[in-house]
Amino acid sequence: MACVVTTQTPGGRDPLQQMIIDELKALRAEQATGFNAIRAEFNARLDRLVTTEAFAAEQRRVDQRFAEMGQDIVDERLAREKADDREATRRSQFIEKYELERADTAKWQRDSRSKWILAIVGLVASPIVVAVVQYVLGGAR
Repeated sequence: MACVVTTQTPGGRDPLQQMIIDELKALRAEQATGFNAIRAEFNARLDRLVTTEAFAAEQRRVDQRFAEMGQDIVDERLAREKADDREATRRSQFIEKYELERADTAKWQRDSRSKWILAIVGLVASPIVVAVVQYVLGGAR
């Protein structure tokens, strides 16, 4: 029979077993390093993700801001319409006042013209009337 001589390492393992164990430890260390890198990358990505609650809160804020802006537009439109109505009323009142003043001026001009015509007729007609009366009265004597 042949006798196989093996040298033992501390811990009672032969060198081949020790080499396999060392390789497995190295493989496990590389695997752990790879998993840690993947875990770190995954955690970094998760940190950048927005939670459902944060997204819902931001969506509510944006919706509320849009609603406020829409209400601001409606308020501005109503204010402009009101200002336009006031301006139209003011203009129509100004036109009415202008028309009344123009009518009053025209009436005053007609009345003034009539008075002038009567005054001129009176001035021209009075000497003629006086002359006719004197002629009639003087000729009747």
